[in-house]
Amino acid sequence: MKSTIIILMMSIMWWRNHILLMLLSMEILLITAMIMMINSHNQNSSFLLMLFLPLSVTLASMGMSMLILSSRVNNKASTHFMMMYANNFNKIDNPNHK
Repeated sequence: MKSTIIILMMSIMWWRNHILLMLLSMEILLITAMIMMINSHNQNSSFLLMLFLPLSVTLASMGMSMLILSSRVNNKASTHFMMMYANNFNKIDNPNHK
């Protein structure tokens, strides 16, 4: 349990570079918490399953949206960099180019 919390905290610090690691560690933490609660409360195990199912679905959809957002941002940044490089190359190659 302590190691999953440490992995979760470390991956949150670098969420932009390690989104999948963060999502996996959050899922592991959620599953570990669910198993511990089911083992301690035998009567309400179906209620706990119904509670953790929407949480895991929400976490997965949030992670997918973060992954898509970061890929779009990275694509825009790399496209912008390539356009700047092409414009600078054209200015060096052809000084009259605007």
